[in-house]
Amino acid sequence: MFDFYTRGVEQSNEKKLKERIVELFADALFTAGIFENAQNCANYGNDVWLYVFDYSEPSGFGPQREFASFVGATHATDLRYILGEGFYSEFKPTDDEIKMIDKITEIYSNFGKYGNPNETGSQEWERYNPEHQRRHYRISYPRGNMRDEYCPERMEYLKEVRKNNKNLETVVYGRS
Repeated sequence: MFDFYTRGVEQSNEKKLKERIVELFADALFTAGIFENAQNCANYGNDVWLYVFDYSEPSGFGPQREFASFVGATHATDLRYILGEGFYSEFKPTDDEIKMIDKITEIYSNFGKYGNPNETGSQEWERYNPEHQRRHYRISYPRGNMRDEYCPERMEYLKEVRKNNKNLETVVYGRS
């Protein structure tokens, strides 16, 4: 896996190597399983609303920012905007972050009340379709949008890895 993710990167390019290693761990630990789980849930008749959270404020990384060669949305970055609390640093939201809090609150409230994250009458965020496995809603600021792919080459590679790994099982939540 290391070779796949770091191919074409000079060993002397420490920043790029770190970025690729972060991609490897994020994909292997979270992303590949999330997309596979969305597929499985939809195949068993559940309504699935798949998103990628793609917004971050560099100040949200607190002291860890000094050690990182890059910052961006990571696992749990969205919790700042859902819970109003910082994970790595104190959360003193900017005007843009307050707007993101409002947006996330609306999305989660709509989903909780109606089973659909869209505003009433809106179809901006499409329900997950198993025939378009990588199509998802990208939550960002100032506006989110539907995307057709998510790192297609990496996801296909990990799909093959998961298919060939006999230790993984399909977890089913929902109707059968």
